[in-house]
Amino acid sequence: MTFSATLTTQSFTASEANYAGALNQDSATGDCAAIVAVTPPFVTGPAGDFAVTALASGSCTLHVSDDHGGSQPLAVTVP
Repeated sequence: MTFSATLTTQSFTASEANYAGALNQDSATGDCAAIVAVTPPFVTGPAGDFAVTALASGSCTLHVSDDHGGSQPLAVTVP
């Protein structure tokens, strides 16, 4: 996910087939904490949307995880 400027928002959908639990994102505690703000903190599977707001310039990797060890990275770049 690449932003064009700070204080802009993009969204992405996290999904996992046949999964009805929480899909959590780590923006508050991971290496993206000072670069982006993501809401909500979790969505309920099998799919849900997250809104990502660019706060500061930088690059990081946001992770979305389930409750049984699965995790997917999302590269984020803010100029």
